[in-house]
Amino acid sequence: MSADLQEETTSTSQPATTGNARENYKRLFQEAEEKLQEAEERYRKIQQQAEERYRKIQQQAEERYRKTEQLAEEKLQQIQERERYTTFDEFILLCHNLYHLPKVLDSSQLTAGKIPLNNPTKAMTGNAPKDYERLFREAEEKLQQADERLRESRQQAEERLRESQQQAEERHRKSLQQAEERQRQTTFDEFVLQCHNLFHLPKVANISESTTGTIPAPKRKYCPARLVPWVDCPSQLQSVYDSIRRHFRSGDNAAQRVFPSSILLEGFQEEVMAKAISCEQDLLIYDRLTRENRIRDVVSQLCKIPAARQELQLGDGIEFASHASPAETETLTSEASGGLPTITKPLPDVFSISKVNGEDCKVISTCEQKPPHKLSVETIRMGLRPMNLWQEMVKSNKIPTDPTEKMKYDAARLVCSAIVQEYHVMISLGLEYSYLTNGPHADVMLWVPYDDPSTLHFHLAEPSKQGYISVGNTINQPTTSVTGILCLLMMSLRSRPRGNQWRAWARSQLKGWRTSFDYAHRVPPSPDGGQDAELPSSEPDYPSPEASSEYIPSSPLSNPAADKETAARPRTRASCAPSDKENRARDTSPDSSDSDDSDDNQANPARKRGFSSVSASCQSARQPGPPVPEDYEPPEHNARFCSQLCILGLRNNAPLDNDCPNAELHRRSSTQSHHSISADELLQKLKEQLDSNIDAYCTPFADRGGYGMPFKLTLTAYGYTLVGKGTNRRLWGEVSQEAQAYRILQKLQGVAVPVFLGSIDLSITYFDYYLGDIRHMLIMSYGGDEISQDQRGRLKGEIRRSIKEVKNCGVVHQDLRIRNMLWNKESERVVIIDFHRAKLARRPILATQTSKRKAPLQSEVRQAKGIRAS
Repeated sequence: MSADLQEETTSTSQPATTGNARENYKRLFQEAEEKLQEAEERYRKIQQQAEERYRKIQQQAEERYRKTEQLAEEKLQQIQERERYTTFDEFILLCHNLYHLPKVLDSSQLTAGKIPLNNPTKAMTGNAPKDYERLFREAEEKLQQADERLRESRQQAEERLRESQQQAEERHRKSLQQAEERQRQTTFDEFVLQCHNLFHLPKVANISESTTGTIPAPKRKYCPARLVPWVDCPSQLQSVYDSIRRHFRSGDNAAQRVFPSSILLEGFQEEVMAKAISCEQDLLIYDRLTRENRIRDVVSQLCKIPAARQELQLGDGIEFASHASPAETETLTSEASGGLPTITKPLPDVFSISKVNGEDCKVISTCEQKPPHKLSVETIRMGLRPMNLWQEMVKSNKIPTDPTEKMKYDAARLVCSAIVQEYHVMISLGLEYSYLTNGPHADVMLWVPYDDPSTLHFHLAEPSKQGYISVGNTINQPTTSVTGILCLLMMSLRSRPRGNQWRAWARSQLKGWRTSFDYAHRVPPSPDGGQDAELPSSEPDYPSPEASSEYIPSSPLSNPAADKETAARPRTRASCAPSDKENRARDTSPDSSDSDDSDDNQANPARKRGFSSVSASCQSARQPGPPVPEDYEPPEHNARFCSQLCILGLRNNAPLDNDCPNAELHRRSSTQSHHSISADELLQKLKEQLDSNIDAYCTPFADRGGYGMPFKLTLTAYGYTLVGKGTNRRLWGEVSQEAQAYRILQKLQGVAVPVFLGSIDLSITYFDYYLGDIRHMLIMSYGGDEISQDQRGRLKGEIRRSIKEVKNCGVVHQDLRIRNMLWNKESERVVIIDFHRAKLARRPILATQTSKRKAPLQSEVRQAKGIRAS
């Protein structure tokens, strides 16, 4: 079952998911048919029993009728026997029998006046002949009564039979109706009601049956200064919910049944209830089946309504993903660029929600999941409150000794640890909305204002508190698990864009969670009433910025003059910021790691759902920094790539390629025949442009690889459009090896390999969902288009030709997959790319005599500026 569920959780397994859903539906439909057959069988048995009872009643009535009739006939015969004349012998016998014992009164009866002496007739009344006519009438009356009872019994039996038949038919009709209702699709209101009733109370395992471990302190994560209630969150959610319901009720969409049937949802309920939530994976499966897929059902139907698609800015819908980073097993490293916190290891396994628009996919929100046994709703209620989070949870070392207050403190620390992990993701990705959930009982919705990223707003929703809602009622407020998060994601779709400029600014305003204070929430106070024995009173590894007199602002947007002035101040203690020499050494070491984070990873082997840590270098108390970046929407980037001959001419100082689509933009005058700038100048100007605004004319394209992402770069002042292969500092040690391969392959550049110009180091990083902070780029010409399946057979000869030429130059590629080969229409050649794994059979070709004669100072200046020419 876990394999089927895993296929459902990934975006690449839609056919398998459809197949599983079809199999589930088929199985559930067969179960419904079996139940229907059972109902029909019960109906037949009831009908047979009713008919049998009717036959018995009818037989009993007929038997009683026969006996009554027989008795009446016997009495009639007796009457007739008495009325006929007798013979002489019969006569004298009757006279003797009737009259031989007359009744004689004694004297006491006479004196008492019991029988008057003057009325002897009355005394003989008891011996008078019987009234046979009366007896006959009585017999007839009894016979009529028997007939009446028989008719009544027959009518009652028939009535009971009719009632039994009607009841059986009614049960049969209801069974059919219920089966049809369970199999038919639902309306929006029915759908969200069913989702709540079926999924709001899953099984939660006991702590003894659950995974061990606690929520660790989020060391070196970005930390908000303040945690405040999100006061207008309910009204914002309600506004979105009303809009959604309006679209589903308007026009042709009114009462449309387009959502999954009850029987299908009941099948998901059986899957969910089959196993209690005891670990992160169980919670992931629960949330995937009961909420994520149900929200996707709603959004997919909204996308079919043009008005809703436009108003809610749905694009082509949303996707939920929980993907591991391509290099998630790599160790964490810390950036040494002015002490700025950075992301070098990206998303270990982040649960993200993305907006799909054609082939583009943009992350709009993320979710931090904590199973109920690690973060219960009671803990959340106790610990979630307005506070100066950094001051109370990070800077302060004071821990209450009173048991009640200690419990509240522990709860607050657990909740804040989980919230800060998600907040770190929000800042790193530039997200406005996000949420923390423990699955069935609590959702903590989070909002980071655009102009005040240090303040985190929260709203606690408890979907399971509503309990079961009777069928036929309507959910008018977005307070259930599905409706609440659905509305939050709709708000995320319309969120203001936050580019890399905003991220850099926001990160410059924030402090990190600087404590190594990682303890279990069940640790009791120490016996002496002081602080816990495991909790140090100071933090020598990560001193708070205010405790250090050498504190230096670390924003990349800070004033250089102010930096010089600060650097000139005398220091009273050793600086925690590495020297330039150390920076260069760490930049060139892909294996450098922070020991604290490594220990943390070992101590917490469970799967983490968040970003990597920020650097361990000192951070400062933020002084009033640069202004809030204005809203920025990157311009449309539709420039065509320069030709290979154009970039080759730029590098070799050759004439312009008139066939280059951007040739006119390269010229300063109509008569100009050569390039206006050199390759070194292009690298320098491109770096300055990207450092000024990395969101403009820097567009990812094609598929990212495990070691880098291709960018389309345009130097706007001169119209050059090239390719930049970007990567993070951790992978730069391997990716930068490509430069050596390109130098060896210099004579093949523009033919069998791209034209390589050099590399640049970015001052403001570009954040990628998978690679993290992209700080380095290899700059080269556009190699060509991907080779399609149809082209492979036809281009086999060209593929072998390019491979042979590369190998003859002393370079063994070692990763000759088809994705690392391109078809260049301009040169009609196969171009080979991605040489980071290449094996160099000989030393790189020495630079030209011109390069040898360059002054050493010029090379050092270029290196200091963050550019490396080929």
